Amino acid sequence: MTSSHLLHCQHLQSQPLHIQSVSRLGKLIDDAKNRTARQQLPQNFVSELEDGYSSQRIAAKREVLLDALGNVPLKLYDVNFDNIDSIVEKSWKPQMHLTEEERKVVEAKGTVLLLGRSGTGKTVCICNRIEYDRQRLGHKPDFTQLFVSRSVGLCNYVKKTVEESERSSFTTFDKLVRDLESSLSQEMTCKFPPMQRVDFATFKKDFYDERFPQDKDDALIVWKAIKTFLKGSMEAYDPESQGSNGFLSREYFVSGDLGKNRCKIPKERCNSIYDIFLKYEQWLTEQHLWDDCDHIRALIKGIEEAKRSRLSYYEEKIQKNKLYVDVR
Repeated sequence: MTSSHLLHCQHLQSQPLHIQSVSRLGKLIDDAKNRTARQQLPQNFVSELEDGYSSQRIAAKREVLLDALGNVPLKLYDVNFDNIDSIVEKSWKPQMHLTEEERKVVEAKGTVLLLGRSGTGKTVCICNRIEYDRQRLGHKPDFTQLFVSRSVGLCNYVKKTVEESERSSFTTFDKLVRDLESSLSQEMTCKFPPMQRVDFATFKKDFYDERFPQDKDDALIVWKAIKTFLKGSMEAYDPESQGSNGFLSREYFVSGDLGKNRCKIPKERCNSIYDIFLKYEQWLTEQHLWDDCDHIRALIKGIEEAKRSRLSYYEEKIQKNKLYVDVR
């Protein structure tokens, strides 16, 4: 702890308790706001990754330094010799220092699923990953990027942080769905009238409460299991984990292969939830209804058909090399 920290602590000790609380809460708010203002990667980030790090630097990156007063992570910045000429400029901003865990996410190969509560740095990692991919793959003529979020504000924030590029697109999920439907008009054989859409309120009122009145408190659990795992997970689209109905198989759902940290439903309940899911699917068919998972599956099938029948159109209008999704 520095001398300034000690002086500040002594100053706080002389103030009434409520003043200390307000000061601490105010600092937490400032830290949360400042955390979202992290910048993208420095230009030398890729070369640093390729050159590797010394054991001393790696050990230092494992440490998350905390503010002694607020018990929150300190904001640290990476400033190197190349920045000396830029520091005098008013527009200069130092690059946010990434922890070892954040760098692992940014440089990880393949598909990355990042889970965490608000304020843990998921969007920061996405912004840095976008810039990292640009530096690594931007020289390829067919390189393209697509960022998707539910929030217009978040899309604008990421676009501003990583800066716009003619090869990068930023859109909301709803707009992406509308654009895909328009582009795939030839391939989309199913219609999805808004009046026949099933959301959670409809699921609970018209389906679950009528058939399972003794389990009203579990309606949300069953709905989340259907949307998150049985119909909406990546495994639900994998032939190796699909059942005969085209969704996640009962065997895979019950086996625990989804991972205990990802699927926290007790194994003894998985079979009963799957039975409810089968009755739900039957009800959708009989009532000519649909949910968002059905809509997305139809779009994916349309994309696959466009790739087979209209390859040049698919490559020009639909295909993206890198996809980034922030669903907070």
